[in-house]
This record gives sequence, structure tokens and C-alpha cells, in this order.
Amino acid sequence: SSPPPARHVFVIVMENHSVDEALSGSFTASLAQKYGVANNYHAVAHPSVPNYLALSSGSTWGLADDSYHVLPKNDLGTQLTNAHVTWRAYMEGLSDGGCLDSPVPYDPGHNPFAYYGGKCPANVVPLGDLGPDLAGSTPRFVWITPDMCHDTHNCSVSVGDSWLEQEVGQITASQAWKSGGEIGRAHV
Repeated sequence: SSPPPARHVFVIVMENHSVDEALSGSFTASLAQKYGVANNYHAVAHPSVPNYLALSSGSTWGLADDSYHVLPKNDLGTQLTNAHVTWRAYMEGLSDGGCLDSPVPYDPGHNPFAYYGGKCPANVVPLGDLGPDLAGSTPRFVWITPDMCHDTHNCSVSVGDSWLEQEVGQITASQAWKSGGEIGRAHV
């Protein structure tokens, strides 16, 4: 028989390392051993923004830079909203400055949801909101983008691996995970 569908899906997006480099992190290697690795997954472009757009909409929109562009609302978030599926994108470092003006180490280019429709959807929130949501009403789809250090863009794999262990630990301890969660980790 086939397994029941996931009740909650968690996607954590990391940065800029080959599979071998990413798997040099002991926690990441343990996740790969337990859950497997998508062997034919790779970035579709360089730099980062087109990859984030491809992950969240299935298209790079012909972009080949890390600049901000207003795109049509034809993305995963819009599709989930239209299908009445609860979702949130948790962005580490997102502040009162919002999707485009929060300070570094937050990177607006790592928040694809701000591109669609030219504004930050209410579903995009600071990473600090994840803990309370896991303890209460967890959305069906959860997207997590670490800051530019914890995603290993500007810091070592070991730093990102430690951060990932903490975040995944919080997720897997939650009732949302225990009642049918799935986790994915993408490198762009």
C-alpha cells in the first residue's frame, strides 16, 4: 500500500555548495543517510535568484541576475493560496524593513515570494514565528530561508550544518512533524 500523503511539508533552502561539500556536514550527512538524496537535482542557473524563482514557480522567468524584478503572481504561494492550502515562508533576518529592506545578513534575493506581484505577501514572516507556529497552528506548507551565513552562502558548511540541526530538531519535535511531516532541503 502507498503511504498516506504528507500533512505538512517543510522546505529548507541552503546555498552554493556541491553535494559532496554539503554532505561534509555531519548533520546533513545523517539526514541524507536517513531520508535519501535527490541525485539528479542541481541548480538551473547562476546566480541565486533564478534558482529561487525556479524552485518557487517552475521558471527562471528569463532572468540571469540577482536584481529585484516584479513578476506576475504565478508562483507556488499564489497556487497554494488559491487552493486554500495554508502556507508560510519563514525568512531568517526579515525585520520591520520588510521583504526588500531588511538588513544583511537577510538577503531579499533569497526570498522569491517578494518578486511575485511586486510586494511581500502576508505569508512571508520572520523565522522567529516558526516556533510559535509549530506549537500551535502549523501551515501545511512551510518554506524556510536562512540568512546569508546560516545558508552557507557567506559562512562555512559546518556553521550552516549546526544551524540546520537546530532548526530540523525543532521541526521534528513538533506535533506537525509527528502527524505526517515531510522535509526537503534544496541547494541553489
